[in-house]
Amino acid sequence: LQALAARRRVAERVIFTGQVSNSAVPAYLWAADVLVMPYTSQTPTVRYMSPLKMFEYMAAGRPIVATDFPVVREVLRDGETAVLVEPDSAQALREGILELLRDTTRSKSLALRCLEQVREYSWARRARRILSAVMR
Repeated sequence: LQALAARRRVAERVIFTGQVSNSAVPAYLWAADVLVMPYTSQTPTVRYMSPLKMFEYMAAGRPIVATDFPVVREVLRDGETAVLVEPDSAQALREGILELLRDTTRSKSLALRCLEQVREYSWARRARRILSAVMR
C-alpha cells in the first residue's frame, strides 16, 4: 500500500500507522474528517456482521461513508446518518467521501444524528432488551 501511495503521488497525504493501541483509537477517529467502512461483497461476514467499528465510528461524532449492505442498513440510514455507497465500486466510495468533504454542513448533521442514535446501542440497553425478551 505504501508503494501504491508513492506511485499515485499521494504518499505525503497518507499516514500508515500500523497497529495502534485500543486506547489510542479514539484520537485517530476524532482526527479524521470522514470515517470509511469500505466492505466488499467478498468480506466474509458481510451477510451477518454487526461491526464494532460501525458503533465506534458513530460514537466518534464524525461523518461516515459505508458500503450499502443490508446488515449496515440495519443501523445506518443513507442520507440520515451516513452516506451509503454501492459495494465493490471504488468510484462510488470516492464520490461518497468527496461529497462529505465538500459539504461540511451536511457532514456535521449526519455525524450529530449518528452520535444521538449510537446511544440506542449501548451494552446496558442491549442487556435490558435481551433480559426483557428472556423474561417474557
